[in-house]
Amino acid sequence: MGNNRSRLSDNPPSIQAPQARPNTFIPAYHKPLSSGIWESSGSGKTRRSAHIQSSNYSNCGLIEEAPKASNLYVNCPQCASLAYDGGLCKRVKCERCGIYFRRDDDENIREESPPPSSNFEEVFQECNNVPGSEEIGELVTITLGLFREGVPAEFMIGGKPNFPVIFGYYLGPYFQKRLRCLGIGDYFSYGDAKFKVLGAYPSFGLVKNQTVIFCFDILTEHPISRVQILPIRPSIINEEIYKSSLRPFFKRRPRHIHTGQYLYLNSMNFMVVQGQPIDGIVNPNTQFFFQGEPLDIIHTVSLTPLIEDLPSSYQRLSQSALIEEVLNSFIMPFVQGVRRVVTQDQIININGVGFMVTDCYPPRGVIDDFTQIVYDGSFGSRIPPSFEQILSLGSRGLTDQQMLALARQVVELEQVMRAMGQQQIQGASQDAIAMLPTHKIAVIPEDPEAAKCMVCLSEYGIGEEVKTLPCFHMFHTACVNEWLQRSTLCPLCKTPIDS
Repeated sequence: MGNNRSRLSDNPPSIQAPQARPNTFIPAYHKPLSSGIWESSGSGKTRRSAHIQSSNYSNCGLIEEAPKASNLYVNCPQCASLAYDGGLCKRVKCERCGIYFRRDDDENIREESPPPSSNFEEVFQECNNVPGSEEIGELVTITLGLFREGVPAEFMIGGKPNFPVIFGYYLGPYFQKRLRCLGIGDYFSYGDAKFKVLGAYPSFGLVKNQTVIFCFDILTEHPISRVQILPIRPSIINEEIYKSSLRPFFKRRPRHIHTGQYLYLNSMNFMVVQGQPIDGIVNPNTQFFFQGEPLDIIHTVSLTPLIEDLPSSYQRLSQSALIEEVLNSFIMPFVQGVRRVVTQDQIININGVGFMVTDCYPPRGVIDDFTQIVYDGSFGSRIPPSFEQILSLGSRGLTDQQMLALARQVVELEQVMRAMGQQQIQGASQDAIAMLPTHKIAVIPEDPEAAKCMVCLSEYGIGEEVKTLPCFHMFHTACVNEWLQRSTLCPLCKTPIDS
């Protein structure tokens, strides 16, 4: 991406914001090391919950020792000019004499041939990013995605990376060998594993032994057919900006894109808000869409876990212990250093647990490092619990305050459902439904939420026919046809199909 080191604006939106509430957390000030039990795992340490005594580890780790000191710049073997490789041991180009060369972890330097421009594998070999200043700080956190291709099957559990194994075999040794500098959008490989930096706080910096390393997203190299990109205010997208910034970025070489990816190009901010599939490689046949309102920065948002998805042991925690556990095992790994697009009343999947987005201000936008995250220790539910269920939960150890919170959510969910019912009186026409594209499932999506129809809640099977709505959400054709006869809104995000 060239010299792309930047953060989103540190300033909140200029509109009047509500006052901060109790149990408000700011990703920029969160200290991941302050919670949990850190235990040795291979060449580093991984975190176990301080409250849930089980063998489950959260997907974060620390390298055991400080990385070997090394220079982030290397001398050209021909003219001795300095070139930046960030300690990543990637191919670099000398700006003075034009040759390509690379150093390895043992400081050996060798010349190389010019790289091919049409090969996606080159992103793991070529150093593209150069820091915008000489001052490079230490990363507090770095969030990585792991490409499925090349990873041994025994390193996966239920479609997810076995983090202690991945960390001990790849990440610990890689970061302990030498000092390395990484930022959002970077790629690197080690052995047969390939990684992409999905998030970092700050947005680039040095990985040291106090940097908390997260890795829980699986990425693929399948072709991506459709991508929707929206600007983050005050940036805009028009034909001129598309030609000068977006098109050159995607045409230079094959790019991997994932839903929720943040792009900083020519001092402008963009987000990939939808992709079909949710991640993959952009190719000449990929269709780009830019329709939609520009995104605002979210000032404050409440995230509430769904009780059906949490281990039953969570229900026996005190309110303070529950807040600490949910915050450190789910919410903060999801938002710290990562740009996330959220919408009021949306349900998002965080490491296998559904979270309801509530009290979102503005109602749609991007979570950044200075968004106020609110969690008060309550639970949500996909299905409103009956009063008898609330009493049953209370008999298993819920506090009075949590019982009241559940009862309050029953009322809130009933109000939401009534409002939805009012919107669903007018359904879509048969012609409008028939015009929506359909296709047969060839590859099951990796995302658990995307791997099943959210109308009937059944997992997709190879060869099943699905229909894709304009918002890029897909469902069984028969299921969504019946839904759209009653409502013009997407069952998931409530976007009208005629918008």
